[in-house]
Amino acid sequence: MAADQSFGLSVKLDRIDRAILNALQQDARSSFIDIANKLNLSESTVRFRFKRLLEQGVITKLVAILDPRKIGYPLIALFFLKLDPALFEDAIKQLAAMEEIDHLFQHTGEHNVLAMAHLRGTDQLNDLMRRIQLIEGVRDSVVTIVTNVIKVQTGFKL
Repeated sequence: MAADQSFGLSVKLDRIDRAILNALQQDARSSFIDIANKLNLSESTVRFRFKRLLEQGVITKLVAILDPRKIGYPLIALFFLKLDPALFEDAIKQLAAMEEIDHLFQHTGEHNVLAMAHLRGTDQLNDLMRRIQLIEGVRDSVVTIVTNVIKVQTGFKL
């Protein structure tokens, strides 16, 4: 299957790159030597390829994935926003600067931006809704609350 080249962003990955990335997606705590042993490669090969994948931006960072509910963020809110095209860039910068907003997507459809926030409760939700509505360029907003997380995919099938 050929990679989608329509955006010109793909990096060519061979079998070894994919195997290293899959191992890291399974457990980012794996040492280079553990990955090398598992893949029947030298530790220096894994280290070199890891460094190259970082430099190419394929690996952006290694992080621990937390359960937001267990650390005090039981509420997930989705903000469907319609931004004025003439004020879009400034409004996006203000939205991106809001620490409560975890994900920010530009998309097609009636609303052109989706913001997702994990929140401690309804007081924080109300405050965030008010601050978003005060941003110049936000023409319309629809807020929905996630009632059940069914699937969160943190890795990619390579």
